[in-house]
Amino acid sequence: MPSLVHENKTIEYYLAPSKRRRSISMRVDRDSRVQVRAPKFTTTHYIEGFIKERINWIIKKQDGFKKLGSIHPAKEFKTGEIFPLFGRDLKLKIEKVTLPPAQTQASTDILPAKGRRANGRARKQRKAICKLDGDYLKIFIGDKVDLKFKAMAVRAMRDFYDLRLKSKAGDIIEKYSKVLDVNVSNLAIGNQKSLWGSCSRRGSIRLNWRLAMMPFDIMEYIVIHEVCHLKVHGHCSKFWKVVENLLPDYKERRKWLRQHGMSFFLISDWE
Repeated sequence: MPSLVHENKTIEYYLAPSKRRRSISMRVDRDSRVQVRAPKFTTTHYIEGFIKERINWIIKKQDGFKKLGSIHPAKEFKTGEIFPLFGRDLKLKIEKVTLPPAQTQASTDILPAKGRRANGRARKQRKAICKLDGDYLKIFIGDKVDLKFKAMAVRAMRDFYDLRLKSKAGDIIEKYSKVLDVNVSNLAIGNQKSLWGSCSRRGSIRLNWRLAMMPFDIMEYIVIHEVCHLKVHGHCSKFWKVVENLLPDYKERRKWLRQHGMSFFLISDWE
């Protein structure tokens, strides 16, 4: 990995050259790694000059991620850890049990039918189930599971969050698509690394599963934001007026998201 030294600061960076790019850009990832994207034949001298001009910004970003990392250490999936659900803190409880084939198709008692997976074969292969029980988020895991425990717990947790978000977001979409007289053709839950939501011109909405961890009103803002894009594409003044008509306090919600949103990427950095 290339690096440069500037004023006693060593900055390592990952360079991604591209034939298609016409300009140079840079970002700092959660692991503090600096990524530089540049046209393929950009000289090293130009790239290093570009980085040096932004040294203070890079250091500020890296320090910010380190601070967040200390506040939100990596989850170990141990009993007692806290996992949020729509802003509500839940304690994790791991229970090892014998899971007969019939039970591994589970979740029927905690999720609406429209959110269940249709693939029965995939359900039979599951060896962990995540279930809400009062103030606890319980993961029931097969008693014979050993080295694959965390991977199975992560998958069960993701299934839980995916389906909860799809259910809640689906209700919001149904309500506001009628208000705006727009059609949402599909709702998908994904694992985006930088986007909270997106919307295609064909009416397909894709949401980041981490929204299920956020306070309900923040999740609601993101969903309504995407539905509004079916009415007005782009972020022009007309678009924001449509959003404001539905959510008069959207600016406060957006401000909260900008201040706290990155924390949820760290909270969910499980793998």
